[in-house]
Amino acid sequence: DTQFRDGEGRFTVTVPAGWQAAVPDQKSSLAVFMASPRDEGKPDTGGICMVMADPTPQTKDMAQADLDEAFGKVLTGDFWKQSLAAGGLKDIVVQDSGQKMQKGRKIYFFVATATVKDEARVFEATSKQVVHVVPGSLFFVQCTAAKAAFPTMSPTFEKIFASFDPRVNELLVMGPR
Repeated sequence: DTQFRDGEGRFTVTVPAGWQAAVPDQKSSLAVFMASPRDEGKPDTGGICMVMADPTPQTKDMAQADLDEAFGKVLTGDFWKQSLAAGGLKDIVVQDSGQKMQKGRKIYFFVATATVKDEARVFEATSKQVVHVVPGSLFFVQCTAAKAAFPTMSPTFEKIFASFDPRVNELLVMGPR
């Protein structure tokens, strides 16, 4: 495994051994994309994960407890299902959603299966997304695999979710005065 450090100092996350990681060339909310190896000739193997980072300057001066309370009321199972449907996914089943404490703050998550289409075919995929709300930023960590491969990929995905660490209000470099 290797530790990925965001070039803008916003977060760190583990890239599992054997996985490839890429940072987009242009500035967008997608901060890093990771892909596992696939079994040759088997399209339904392997998985992908991505981290998206969105600044929320309106929350920069809010306390973490206030953010936890506000977002806990919004990020529910119904919210996730409606969001996924608005994104054009079909046959959405939210298997699990909720919140838990991680490193002193609440994180919000869902696990859902939906019908998706890539260049060549239509298939079922299962995703887990974890949302980190911190003063000044929202972070989305999402891992996806074909529905049949998700149980096999899940332990690696959980390692990625557990390793994600947003960096909030840290001094990165201090120059001469």
